Amino acid sequence: MASLTNTEITAARLRGRQRAANEPHAVSARYDARTDRIIVELADGLGIALPRHKLQGLRDATPQQLKRVQVLPPGTAIVWDEPDVGFTVTSLASGIFGTKEWMAALGRAGGAVKSERKAAASRANGALGGRPRKQTGDATKLVADAAILESMSAGRTWKSSSAGGVRKKAGAGGMRKATAGRRTSVKSKGRRRTRR
Repeated sequence: MASLTNTEITAARLRGRQRAANEPHAVSARYDARTDRIIVELADGLGIALPRHKLQGLRDATPQQLKRVQVLPPGTAIVWDEPDVGFTVTSLASGIFGTKEWMAALGRAGGAVKSERKAAASRANGALGGRPRKQTGDATKLVADAAILESMSAGRTWKSSSAGGVRKKAGAGGMRKATAGRRTSVKSKGRRRTRR
């Protein structure tokens, strides 16, 4: 293993101090059984109240286990020994309560919630004509279609291709593909030409 120089160590310490100055730090953490939330008090005077059921690994924890939350020095993480769960304060402050899969599951569950308010909003949206239709096609097809319309006004003809929205121009010099910002001729009288 390569040894570090004094300059590299000094630079790493400086980066650590800068990071510590910009990231939130917890001074205390506790479980509030009345509201079923984890309360994290930050060094800057702010606090975070997190619903226990949203934190990965804490849904099945007992109130006695939840009360044994600890703040790791220097206040960058909170952990429980039983269950073996921990979170960085930065991730909690950013609204990240577990792995990507956990967060995706929370999002799906939130979108599936049915309430009278949601139903009323859906009915009102339907009365206005419903959700707007999704736009189809991509930028390449739109550019190709614009090129076709422009050349049609100039009297040129185009043939359709099955190559995903790319159309080919028919002319005396061969076939050319119209793509986003570039035309490439595909064989013109025995020789290959490329035009940009």
